[in-house]
Parts: sequence; C-alpha cells; structure tokens
Amino acid sequence: MGSSIKQATIEGILYGILLSLVLLGIIWLARDKEINFVSHETNLKVINLISEKFGKKGEISRRSVAQYENLAFTLVSIGKAEEPHIHQKSDLIVILLEGEGEMNIDGEKKYVEKGDIIFIPKNKVHFFVNKGINPALALVISSPPLQKEDYLPVK
Repeated sequence: MGSSIKQATIEGILYGILLSLVLLGIIWLARDKEINFVSHETNLKVINLISEKFGKKGEISRRSVAQYENLAFTLVSIGKAEEPHIHQKSDLIVILLEGEGEMNIDGEKKYVEKGDIIFIPKNKVHFFVNKGINPALALVISSPPLQKEDYLPVK
C-alpha cells in the first residue's frame, strides 16, 4: 500500500514538472505576441467552425482537442459572456488565441487580449466577458480534466 502511494506521489510530481515545463515553453514562445503558432486566418476558420457546429455567435461553444489521464485541452469560443462559476476540482490555464475581453477572477477584473495566458486556480469564481465584435477563442488546459460535475454556477 505504501509503495502505491509513493508511486502516485511521484507521478503527480512528474506531471507537475511536465506541466510547468510546457507552460514555461508556451510563455517563452508567446513573449512576443507577433509569434503565432497558427495564422490569424486559421484562427478565424476555427472560430467559425466552432460557432457553426457547436453554437451560435452569442453562445459559448466547447470542443475537446485532447484528453489524458490528468490533463485536457479544450477550444472554447465565447460570443458574449460566461456566467460566474467555479471548477471545484480543476485548475485552468487559458491561452487567448483570438479576441479580447475582460477576465474576472474572484472579483478582480483584468483586460486580456490575443496572446495572453491566464491561470485560474480551482474554487475561484471566474468568468470572461467578450469585448470584441467577433467571438473570442481560447485554448483551455485543465488539470485534472474538466467534468460536468466539476462546474458550479455562482450567483
């Protein structure tokens, strides 16, 4: 029993180190907002695809990109605004690929735009308000992967 706990702890530490290295790489590559992993036109095509297939312009659309045991990648398109909510079990890293708006985390408002990276710890009330004319597109990295029961609206 003790060795399985040690193994789980070591795996958790290794995942944490791996996630940290990925984040540092993303931050290093995104330090100059002119560097794009994908072209602006491709981002707009992805936004349009998500909007057409998974929701209307004013809605929120989600499309899972990849999911692993302890980590998930999701594309999220937001036409107008999210409702305030928390994730009880998952920490989030949000990379804004397209658009601009206001990110609210525990009552603190911050203007964000394409290229910005936002960390949202679990159990923090948060929501995004789109301030642009087009839907905003973000890559959301969640650990552990988001589950429906993890999402809790806050009034």
